[in-house]
Amino acid sequence: MGLTTKQMLVPPGSTVNYIGQSVTAVLVPAQGSESTYIEGKYVISTTLTLQS
Repeated sequence: MGLTTKQMLVPPGSTVNYIGQSVTAVLVPAQGSESTYIEGKYVISTTLTLQS
């Protein structure tokens, strides 16, 4: 099975939703140095199927 990468651009002050499967990473890029401060709300909701 091949690796698929998807990217979303969320402008400041905006909200974007994504519904999908097999999300393996969420990156929040920033310009500046290692001490750059990033502020915002990040919400990740998951649904799990439990086997009985």
